[in-house]
Amino acid sequence: MEELEVVREGGSVRAITFRPAGPDENDDEIRGYDPDHYDPEEGELALLPGAELYRIVDAPEGAGLERLAVSCPVQWEGNHGSWGSHAAFLKHLTRRARPALRLLELDGDTMPRAPSSGDAVPQLSHLRGGQSGPAVIDAGNLSKLWASAPGLEQLVIAEAAKIKLGEIVAPSLRTLVVGSSASPVLAAIARGSLPSLETLVVRVARAKDVTALLESPSLGTIRHLGLVADRTKPSRQGDAVIAALLASSRLEALETLDLGGWDASEASWRELVAAAPRLSRLTELRLSTWRISLDELAEEIEEDLLGDFKTCASHRGRPRDEPIGRELEGAFPVAWLTTTIERIEESDDRDVVYGFSSELCLDDWIEVERRGRPS
Repeated sequence: MEELEVVREGGSVRAITFRPAGPDENDDEIRGYDPDHYDPEEGELALLPGAELYRIVDAPEGAGLERLAVSCPVQWEGNHGSWGSHAAFLKHLTRRARPALRLLELDGDTMPRAPSSGDAVPQLSHLRGGQSGPAVIDAGNLSKLWASAPGLEQLVIAEAAKIKLGEIVAPSLRTLVVGSSASPVLAAIARGSLPSLETLVVRVARAKDVTALLESPSLGTIRHLGLVADRTKPSRQGDAVIAALLASSRLEALETLDLGGWDASEASWRELVAAAPRLSRLTELRLSTWRISLDELAEEIEEDLLGDFKTCASHRGRPRDEPIGRELEGAFPVAWLTTTIERIEESDDRDVVYGFSSELCLDDWIEVERRGRPS
């Protein structure tokens, strides 16, 4: 069922949260509201997901909107995949000035969240959920957002297979979360003017993109950094990512660091341990470890579905269970992200440490990332 939560104050809309109804496998199509693609005279606009959202955003009462969290209507075609787009909505949102807008979240409900709303640092996961794999989301064109909402302080784009950022000029932006590892997207951030930026959380596939971000002179003093591995693009970049991080002068300012999803050699982990004096302000370091029994699963799951998790048979993929894990815990407040593949029956209750998990469904199997509090 579609959910639309609206907070009003003094006759003006201050906050909106929109969650469309989930895809139904019996439906041929779940379409998002887009008045540019439908004839109003046909009478179908009011029945499409998001119609009331558009009305409120476009109405005079929406001029003072401060907080907006929108999830994307998704079209699902059996086992072929799922798709969605924010493009039409963003086009309408940025047609008028939004001087009061401080927070914009696109698909933020797909991110792991701490149970308390006081979690100040948004998180991404290297896992991606969806009915039949990750939904392919077009996050749209944000080129006009920067001029439309110059007071924007927090922007979250959790899922983005396609996105256009344009020339970023965001003097007030303090938090930026982008779930895309595309080099042009990360390059746009590195080139952008973000003097107030304190929290940067991105997915990464290549170490050279990390270097470009960390060497950018136009980003503010980053205190919370997330360089989350994009494991949909197989690579052995963990060592190079750590090297790029240690070469950066930004290390000393970090208070939280998320390296979720990365594999690295023991030598690289030890270089990180040796750099502990430079990370004296760090209150949390998120690292991934894998626990999986190939012997137990071999007879029940096709081997090709295990993919990258074959690395779990080696020390490289499970540092927490090795001496290097204890060295890391001795040097830093480590919060382990423990990923496994489990068979989950519909009636099972999952005991998830730290109150949440991010899940990827593989037929009857669920790949679960459990997040622990810092050691």
